[in-house]
Amino acid sequence: MSIDIKSLRIGSHILADGKRERVRGLDEDNGLIIRFPAEYVLASEVEPIAITPELLKELGLNVISHGCSEHWFLGNFDLTHNADSRYWDYDGSIRVEFLHELEDLYYLKYGIELIQD
Repeated sequence: MSIDIKSLRIGSHILADGKRERVRGLDEDNGLIIRFPAEYVLASEVEPIAITPELLKELGLNVISHGCSEHWFLGNFDLTHNADSRYWDYDGSIRVEFLHELEDLYYLKYGIELIQD
């Protein structure tokens, strides 16, 4: 699955060549993503990173299970996940599926990166 370059921002994390990479720059006109200084990759060659319980643990979130749903939290930031869904719900009205969407949401709420590089 390729990624829509318009859904990314500098600081987002993507999967490139099987490895998680931080976006360092964007060239929307040419569909290019900058991974390292002077190293470009086509947006069609990268993939979004699905949110998983393992990823959330790595990011420092904690979990409380409630039957078939889970409540993940980091301070006042929380997500709800139902076992049969690929989406993670924030505040009951915002759904995220991929790490870059979660990063955007966290950045909008707190003004800091979820993953500090």
